[in-house]
This record gives sequence, structure tokens and C-alpha cells, in this order.
Amino acid sequence: MARGLFYAAIIVAALTVSLQVSAQPKAVDLGLSVKWASCNLGANQPEEYGNYYAWGEVKPKDIYLWRTYKLCKGDYDSLTKYNTKSEYGQVDYRLYLEDSDDAAYVALGGKWRIPNAEQWGELIEKCSWEWISEQGKSGVEVTGPNGNKIFLPAAGNWGEKLSGERYIGHYWTASLLSSAPFQAFFVIFDIYK
Repeated sequence: MARGLFYAAIIVAALTVSLQVSAQPKAVDLGLSVKWASCNLGANQPEEYGNYYAWGEVKPKDIYLWRTYKLCKGDYDSLTKYNTKSEYGQVDYRLYLEDSDDAAYVALGGKWRIPNAEQWGELIEKCSWEWISEQGKSGVEVTGPNGNKIFLPAAGNWGEKLSGERYIGHYWTASLLSSAPFQAFFVIFDIYK
């Protein structure tokens, strides 16, 4: 049975402090506790999908299945890191990605991080979300309390191949689901809601 972390999702980064970044993405102040990236990790423009990542991995790859996941020994019940229950492998009680396993931190350095579940919750609760098309790509325009905006493309997800693009957005958080450590919190939106 397929569970949790076996697929890849898109990553958008958040900046935890005010900092000038000379390369893409730009830090966008939405009036929240963190600044959000102007585009997805690996993208140069907001409408580009960017790269796909397995949770806790810092490099894209061709296939995202348990047998290719670096933080286990081939299946969801053999986790080697980020685990809260012995029936799923080696227990370490880590609930948030460490810097070395955070693709945004590794790629962009400084104070960039994959947003955690609380930061995503703030984005969902305090911002307005509208389904739009940007440069021919579907997704959501997120408008912050201060009126500034970011665009999250509906880039689908990736298992053995890309699926759901143009209709569904899957975005990782940096937070593990402690009750089911073979899963991490993620944000999903689609054209149907």
C-alpha cells in the first residue's frame, strides 16, 4: 500500500528574517511572520513549476517511490530518520527537517527554509486564495493582508511520472506527521475546490 512520502511535491521557500537575496527567488513580504519566495525552488519565474523533491531530500530525481527514498531501507516501515514510532524503523523523534535535509536551505542557504506546517497554516488562514492562470499556467494567487501577492502553480506531483499538473498543487511543509511518521504535512489545492 502506498503511503505518504513516496511521491515528490513542489517546494516553495520561506525567509525567516529580513535579508537581501541577490539570486532568484525574491523574498515577498505578505504581512506574515515569514517572507515567502516569489517562485518555487528551481524555478526562475512564478509560473514555472520548479523542481520536485521527496520529503527530506535535497536533490531532484527521476522516480519517487519508497525503494528510491534515501531516508528508509526500501519501504515505509524501515525509516532511518524522522521517525516517532518503532514499528516504522529507527526512532529519533525529529519532527522538523534539519538544515542538511531542507532543500530550500541547501539550495539557497542563508535563512531560507521550507515553511513548516504552522507557517503554511498562517498563509492559508490570513491570506486570500484565488484560482487563476498566470502566463498560461494554472494555480493560485495568494494575497497577503498587506496586499502583496505570490503565485503557486498547480504543478501536480511525481511518483514514477508527473501527474495532476494544471489541476492540483502539492507543496511540502518541513513538518513531520508524528502520529504517522511515514507522512509529512503537505498543502494541496486543486481547481475543483
